[in-house]
Amino acid sequence: MTITGLLTVLALTVVLLLFLRDNDTAILGAMENLSVWGLLLLLCAGFLYQLSEAAVCRTMVRTRLPRFSILKALKVTFLKVFGDVASFGAISVPLQSYSLYISGLAPGAGVGLMTLEYVFHKLSILLYASVMLALQWRWLRQTLPTVTGYLLPAYLVISLIIMALVLLCTWRKVQQLAVWIIRRLPDTEKWRKRKEKYQTQLEAVYTESRLLLQNKLCCVKIILINAVKLFILYSTPYLCLQLLGISGLNFFQTQLLASLMLFLTNVMVNIAGMGPTEFAFLLLFSPYVGETAAAAALILYRISTYYWPILLSIFPFSTIRRS
Repeated sequence: MTITGLLTVLALTVVLLLFLRDNDTAILGAMENLSVWGLLLLLCAGFLYQLSEAAVCRTMVRTRLPRFSILKALKVTFLKVFGDVASFGAISVPLQSYSLYISGLAPGAGVGLMTLEYVFHKLSILLYASVMLALQWRWLRQTLPTVTGYLLPAYLVISLIIMALVLLCTWRKVQQLAVWIIRRLPDTEKWRKRKEKYQTQLEAVYTESRLLLQNKLCCVKIILINAVKLFILYSTPYLCLQLLGISGLNFFQTQLLASLMLFLTNVMVNIAGMGPTEFAFLLLFSPYVGETAAAAALILYRISTYYWPILLSIFPFSTIRRS
């Protein structure tokens, strides 16, 4: 799995470099003044985002395991990072669930909590982007009118996804409808095992959601920590631009564009975490800072938010195999 993940990252990196090859000299020129301290600061920002994600995980799991530590939550978080790359997301939840099982949480409960964490993450993205749009809609419409056409469809799609997930987690009738649909899948031996697995996971999600949503204070904490997590992530493009000496956007304008970037990538198909992010980053930032500057900032952004977390995730994966 480690070799598969590294080969996947290598292949996607080659594709990215081929995509940027027309501006490679200019991009290297824009990055030549980057200091070691600047690179370390970017790595710290990438780690802080993962640490915030771990804080969300810890808050949720502590409703079932009061002594669950931040180090164990960080391990669970990095296992998701590794699974998203090495298996295109197929083993992310099973890896997390197994790690939580080692810590004393039942497998079904682990699956339920990790699914709920995903729901809260999506909801936080929607809320954050809504606030940014409300505060800076006029500026965006005046300076980048072509992008506003993408926003309404993306907004509707993400809203529907979140609504469906929330109803699936909290409303018994919706879950029964999902079970009815699952039972209509092919009745072969292969699909029979899958159907049993899907139904078990649905029941686990419903059970955990009822327990968690009754804890209003915990839900508020999760939303607030997610807000801090997204603030760190959305501040990273501004940090990249500042390290490159690129002007043209202030901090809050960068926050808006970064929130819209993640907003748009959530309705696009990605391969091991790459593709939509690069497209959305260049689409949103190039009109303000230029194509070359945006490409240079994109490389720094992906080092902080993609390559660095993947590198860190290899160790937690190797330790869970031995356990």
